[in-house]
Amino acid sequence: MALVGSGSGADAAVTPAARNAELMGDALALTCACGIGLYQVLYKKYAVPRDFHSLFAVNFMTSMLGLCTLMLFWIPVPIFHITGIERFHWPTRAQMLLILANALAGVAYNGCFMIALALTSPLFAAVGVMLTIPAMAVVDMAMQGHVLDWNVFAGGAAILTGFCILTLAEYRDTVHKAERADSASEADIPAIDAA
Repeated sequence: MALVGSGSGADAAVTPAARNAELMGDALALTCACGIGLYQVLYKKYAVPRDFHSLFAVNFMTSMLGLCTLMLFWIPVPIFHITGIERFHWPTRAQMLLILANALAGVAYNGCFMIALALTSPLFAAVGVMLTIPAMAVVDMAMQGHVLDWNVFAGGAAILTGFCILTLAEYRDTVHKAERADSASEADIPAIDAA
């Protein structure tokens, strides 16, 4: 996050107001990342039964997130429009098609993310989603012809390294749990005396 947000600083034509707005955006992104990290830890600790993978728990939590989004972000829209705080304007046909495409992609993403949460852990799924950051940087470079700064490559390498370390740790944890379960089941089997 810090590497990607730091930039190269090569653009001296940026005004102080624009630089402050960029800093505010980086601070907001950092706050959101910390909030998501806290959510993942609390989700694993309190929402999911220990050593139990279930689509029910994942579906319930995702539904609660959707309800919070509705209550906090959609219901205030008419209130803001009536009070004049933020005027609502209907999107054009082209904008509506883009919104529809974004909504369909969101449904596909949430469905896949729920399955990943049910089959793995919230931390593993969240770090796996972060792999889209370097992937999109490479796609952006290929399709748009943008030249990427060193910090994008360093950040992408850090994300990939973190995901590999997490994958290894999850694998070792799974093997350790399987060994403990095997030894516990062997201890429960009564010995048969050969007569």
